[in-house]
Amino acid sequence: MTLCCLNGVIGPLDEARISPMDRGFLFGDGVYEVLAHVDGVTRARQLHRARLAQSLARIQLESAVSIDAIFADVDRLLAASALTSAKIYLQVTRGAASERDHRFPSQITPTIFVMATAWSPTVLGPQAMIIAPDIRWQWNAIKSTSLLANVLIQQQASEAGAVDALLHRDGWLTEASTSNAFVFQDGALLTPPLSDRLLPGITRHLVLELARKHGLTVLETEISIDQLPQADLVMITSSTRGLVPITRLLPDQTIGRGEVPAVFETLQADYQRVLHAHP
Repeated sequence: MTLCCLNGVIGPLDEARISPMDRGFLFGDGVYEVLAHVDGVTRARQLHRARLAQSLARIQLESAVSIDAIFADVDRLLAASALTSAKIYLQVTRGAASERDHRFPSQITPTIFVMATAWSPTVLGPQAMIIAPDIRWQWNAIKSTSLLANVLIQQQASEAGAVDALLHRDGWLTEASTSNAFVFQDGALLTPPLSDRLLPGITRHLVLELARKHGLTVLETEISIDQLPQADLVMITSSTRGLVPITRLLPDQTIGRGEVPAVFETLQADYQRVLHAHP
């Protein structure tokens, strides 16, 4: 039985109920986080707390909720679930209002939902991706629950036989639909700089730390989509996927020589160690 915590109350997921007037349901008016809980430790907890606080502030909801209380719910739910390795989904919406109105209600109580499901980290081998226009909204640094564009992009990738889609605006790489993107090129690790065009990924942060520790040249720079086939390797990263090597661009392009370089394998091995130890 999967348990969840809804507004502080722990119970079976299939018995949880929210109002149809909840603004998360009606407008996608909310934010979320996805965390990895590995060997009894919630990985990168402080980084997730900080990003959640940033997202809440961007949608003017930071004063209405307690980050401490949310993560206390996470801990209580994990204890009740007796899960030592889990994927944790937490979501905060503006809450249920008496009428449907785009404007913020003057009085409202946010809805706080936490779900923990059994999960184990896996290491993925070389994958293929498609390239697609970034049709999402302009504030992707907010981890918003408004994900219809991401859903459509991910479906397009799936139907093409790809693990995801590399997105671009006017020919410049942003990220993937559910992941950050990197390029290995001539001994350097490149990734688009943080901006409202992409999410400040937790795994992105950790990978940059690891790369610098290994003495790699790290460049946060604009990357043209046209550069990708000539790269040594493309990589996507996320909390649940980890580091994923991309060697093909569908329908018919190979990235570099279609091989995974040793530098990626080193980073991936170090990341697996961090996954079991990072606070």
